[in-house]
Amino acid sequence: QAGLGFAISKSRREKRDFPGAEIIMDEWTNGAPHRLVGVMPNSQRPVRDLTELKVAGQLVGHVTSGSYSPTLEKPIALAYLRPELAEIGTILEANLYGRDVQMTVVKLPFVPHRYYRKPK
Repeated sequence: QAGLGFAISKSRREKRDFPGAEIIMDEWTNGAPHRLVGVMPNSQRPVRDLTELKVAGQLVGHVTSGSYSPTLEKPIALAYLRPELAEIGTILEANLYGRDVQMTVVKLPFVPHRYYRKPK
């Protein structure tokens, strides 16, 4: 669900000899019920973990973590959403301190990598 399939080697996937292999390999083959995405609120207040996300009043996911990004100078968050809603640009609603706030699905990582490797 979090897109960490690279962490399981091909031989381990073939042997299915790791904890949770049955569930993980089923999701690998048939698709996961949720996807981890980046979201940004259209306000200056961070949306915190366990905040419910809705579309047209219907629950579609929840925030796993959220904070203020000093680099971007705005709040950011991670959330699990149903795969059909995980497209970049999808508009969601979150109830933040009794007020509805719009949130937009954005591309991860929030800040692009800017490291440089010297040629060998």
